[in-house]
Amino acid sequence: MTKILTNFLSQLSTDEKLAESFKQDPAVTMAKYGVSDDHQRLVLDHKYDEIQALLGANYDIARNTTIKAFKK
Repeated sequence: MTKILTNFLSQLSTDEKLAESFKQDPAVTMAKYGVSDDHQRLVLDHKYDEIQALLGANYDIARNTTIKAFKK
């Protein structure tokens, strides 16, 4: 579900513990959060344009760090 991915990426920008867990093991962290396998693959493969399309115009993503979503 896109809402889970959106919430996860948004939370990465504010939750230091989640961000550190993601840095250590992205796949496990996303799985524990409930991010679908398809969405995990997009994140792990750095498919930024596809992720942006899923998030929509209300969000920007940071591409030069750990991927995070910011509500506009």
